[in-house]
Amino acid sequence: MKKYFIHLFLPAILMALIFGCNEDEARGSDETIPENHTFAFVEVGNKWEYNYITDNYTTVYSYEIISEAGQNFYHMKICLGTFCDSAPHWYADEQQFSIELGTFPPDHFFPLFKTGAAVGDAMATFNDSDEGEVTNILVAKDETVTVPAGSFTDCYKIQQTLSSDDNIITYYWLNLKSGIVQMYLTAYSDDDGEREYFPITLELKSKNF
Repeated sequence: MKKYFIHLFLPAILMALIFGCNEDEARGSDETIPENHTFAFVEVGNKWEYNYITDNYTTVYSYEIISEAGQNFYHMKICLGTFCDSAPHWYADEQQFSIELGTFPPDHFFPLFKTGAAVGDAMATFNDSDEGEVTNILVAKDETVTVPAGSFTDCYKIQQTLSSDDNIITYYWLNLKSGIVQMYLTAYSDDDGEREYFPITLELKSKNF
């Protein structure tokens, strides 16, 4: 029996995108982050589309902020190809941003990014019954990422690891004004107990703000 696991940001299926590089376009270069709004990309109506690339096919992955849910929570619509889930929520305040809220209201916070984090800081660790400790670590600042949507500077690179399997690592590149611009993750299939790994890349191809 084959089991597929994608460690990613479809909250119901886990996955995501995040924040703030400065976009190297005329529109983005002279924008400023609004006062008291660290994660400027978190606004109702904002939508991101990504190229979701595997060894065998390419499809579209998207995030859309549908509405505010109160107390810094945001109701999301997340789609992979034609499959959409409107249950997930994001959380953002002046200090932290979280995309992996499996229940609402959540029984825990699992920040993808915290303001003031230094390279090497573990921003969150969550104990998952199946995967052990899931940890988000800031591994780089000020990176430049070029994707179909353009070039983004000042990106934060976040690494997500699982204590149960050192081969499964996810990377997020965030921009505080534009959100998650790129993701790279390791997925796997379990076929009769034999585990095979394969890469998935998500590249931002467009956004509506």
